[in-house]
Amino acid sequence: MNPLFVSYIKFLMIANISRNARTFSHLCKGAYSHDSFTRMLYKPIDYLIYLVSLTQAKNIKGGYFILDDTVIEKPYSSKLEGAIWAYSSSHKKCIYGYHLVLLIWTDGTRKIVIDYRLHSKNSKNKINLALELLSYARNQVRMKPEFVLFDSWYSSKKILKRIKDYGWYFVTRLKKNRKFGNTSLIKYKTNPYWMAKDRLSCGLKVQIVRNGKQYFATNLMRLSKTEILNLYRIRQTIEEMNKLLKFCGLNDCQARKIKALNKHVQCTILALTLLEQESRRQGHSIYSLKKDNRLKEAYVQKLCETKLSLAA
Repeated sequence: MNPLFVSYIKFLMIANISRNARTFSHLCKGAYSHDSFTRMLYKPIDYLIYLVSLTQAKNIKGGYFILDDTVIEKPYSSKLEGAIWAYSSSHKKCIYGYHLVLLIWTDGTRKIVIDYRLHSKNSKNKINLALELLSYARNQVRMKPEFVLFDSWYSSKKILKRIKDYGWYFVTRLKKNRKFGNTSLIKYKTNPYWMAKDRLSCGLKVQIVRNGKQYFATNLMRLSKTEILNLYRIRQTIEEMNKLLKFCGLNDCQARKIKALNKHVQCTILALTLLEQESRRQGHSIYSLKKDNRLKEAYVQKLCETKLSLAA
């Protein structure tokens, strides 16, 4: 196993600022140059073998899939390969960088990344990238969730029909202009609180709950209003995962090529996976483990070497 690969993940786990090749070279006291870490980012690894082994994803039953994306922010960079102006919901404006489309799994307590896709200038659109993630989870990892949860951005005809074809159930939010029956949702009923069953314009039969100004839909007709709203609240878990990925250094890669950025993202996901496991073992949050320096370098080095070698 490449010792630089192990060290890179280790430093992502323990470093709190500037998680990049130059900082890592300083942390290892010159044992490896920053150029060595940078070159490592261009060497291929089959990170999915490590991720599936570490998470034991193939043994998981039930739980929930959550689809969403976050922005890898590069506001002070220029001439990055494939970078786009990506809308950030947290900043309420477009940020220069990339969209990271994520599929995660949770049972309400545990949370793991199943896989990701990077949305860049020359990539497929986010809907098609999300379809790839769902296909990977079903056909290669052989997972079957209780529900797939996502916001209105991913409630496209393609995704809704794909989930139905898989025999899965979804709970999603819909935009107010979505066709339901023969009219748009906002005109369906004037009452701000209602529940109804009908077909969307794509022909899919759904049950919709209007809760104030928000609309929620599911293809499992027996759910109550309370159950639908409670299930959708679980979607918030992915917002926490997005924050944790950035806390572990998702935005910190300084490489200009997408190949290197992808490797950095993969290392960040593996680092977060190990931190999440260690967090549950020690009974401390990931923020506490890192900020309070509860993880010593020698311990993390041994942890990475042991778990990654077993996963290889």
